[in-house]
Amino acid sequence: MKHWILMGLLGAMLLAAPASAQEKVAEGEYHLRTGTAEESSNTVIDHWILSTRKQGGYHLDAEVTAAAGTGVIVIQTEELNEQLNPTAIAVKLFTRENTKKPFAQLSCHLDAEKIACKSGGLDLNVNSETTKKGPILFAVTNLEHIDLAWMMAAAINRAHLDEGTVQVPTLVLQEGEEGPELAQTEVDTLHVGDKETVEMRGVKIPARRYSFENHSIKCWMANFGLLLKMENEDGSVVELAKFKQYKKLVPELP
Repeated sequence: MKHWILMGLLGAMLLAAPASAQEKVAEGEYHLRTGTAEESSNTVIDHWILSTRKQGGYHLDAEVTAAAGTGVIVIQTEELNEQLNPTAIAVKLFTRENTKKPFAQLSCHLDAEKIACKSGGLDLNVNSETTKKGPILFAVTNLEHIDLAWMMAAAINRAHLDEGTVQVPTLVLQEGEEGPELAQTEVDTLHVGDKETVEMRGVKIPARRYSFENHSIKCWMANFGLLLKMENEDGSVVELAKFKQYKKLVPELP
């Protein structure tokens, strides 16, 4: 039942868009695999749909299915350019009793020079120490489940790695003394690695490896800018699954 509620939300969002913006180009899921080969567990993190936009680029709708057990429905949307570099990111939280009006939300617009965020219609101040031109990771306090795979990919695709490394601050939406605020909680360092391949369905896909230093997380990105795989130092792995493409985004796959 929870799955159908979430799918209904995604369907409503797509139907609300102009017809010319509804061409679905890909969809899939990210799965979290933990444990050893003998005792492993698999958790579906999300289900997402990528569509074209009338003005160019893509629109992402993602339901964070991993949050279903908390009683909160988490919907993450992103506006992306042709290289999957985000120009807007929004996270909306719903209850199962009210799937039309979110009880909390964070929306941020990103361009080359600045970041502007709102929560509940109120402008949020971005920490003066935060670099506005580079990659950002967003989070919501007390909310464990956001679509981390797409959030990580957004940071990598926004990064300028001319020198091989770049600072990546994390901004957390939290309640301040005067209402919602964005607080910078930490700064990680993103490193660009070697070109490698990631195997999916028996097919080797060209990828670039990236690593987040503080969190000891490695990410493998396809040339298109799509996250293929993510792994932490404990051996937990997030992988792209049930991927379908209606436009050749990853040429090596059908």
